[in-house]
Amino acid sequence: MPAFLLSRLALLCGATCLTPLLWAAPASAPSTNTPLRDTRWALQTIDGTPAAVSSKRGKVQLSLRAASQHLSGFAGCNTLQGRYIQRGTSLALKPLATTRMACEPELMQQEARFLQTLASIDSYRIEGRQLSLLQGDVVKLTFLASPTR
Repeated sequence: MPAFLLSRLALLCGATCLTPLLWAAPASAPSTNTPLRDTRWALQTIDGTPAAVSSKRGKVQLSLRAASQHLSGFAGCNTLQGRYIQRGTSLALKPLATTRMACEPELMQQEARFLQTLASIDSYRIEGRQLSLLQGDVVKLTFLASPTR
């Protein structure tokens, strides 16, 4: 509030009227967090264990589209798709459909863990460019925002 308005307000209502204005919390700065939706998220960890960075077919990644409430991605061997419901920081991933291609045994095992863990997610948090998917208070999966192509 400009200083001349504050001085006029002080004259009108006395110093006690100004106290709430002077002690009000400053407006919060715009968030620098990457948005959950319409961002491509590259998998970093599963239950705290680093994920395989990529397979011959690409990186394990997930994308939640705002307009359609659909999600899509790549689980390491197979593509995935489904629906999600997001309210505040609550997140429910609806039954996911995947293709059924086989690949290296290690990646198949990681993919199975990834899909099973996705089904148990109930909330999320974003700090900067990192997305954490949680079950209760426990971080189950972490992702980094990756550039879109």
